[in-house]
Amino acid sequence: MLVAGRIENFKDYSKFSSIKEFNNTIEMFLAEHKKDFTKGELVAFKRLVRFSAKYAGVANAKIGTLVKAINEKLNGFGVSRSTFERMLRKSKDLGIVSIVYTKKSKGGIYVRMLI
Repeated sequence: MLVAGRIENFKDYSKFSSIKEFNNTIEMFLAEHKKDFTKGELVAFKRLVRFSAKYAGVANAKIGTLVKAINEKLNGFGVSRSTFERMLRKSKDLGIVSIVYTKKSKGGIYVRMLI
């Protein structure tokens, strides 16, 4: 199991040569699978995509951080953690997201999302 750390530690997990290639992949995926997600799950997926832009396709944020960002953006009318987790499961099943579990040096487990 990998040790949690700065996003730079995970840049080698990126499958994309550019942010443009990443964005095109997301657009093609949504064109085919948008119907498979609820409105809340789409909001969650799009926020995950935004958090995956520094190194195309690699998100290094806790689920709680992502949910908080969504709720702040939508003035408290965002998504729940369970909605976000359901979106992750669907995305994983559809093959657009893979998950890498990492451990913290002081204990605990993080989830890293890779698009």
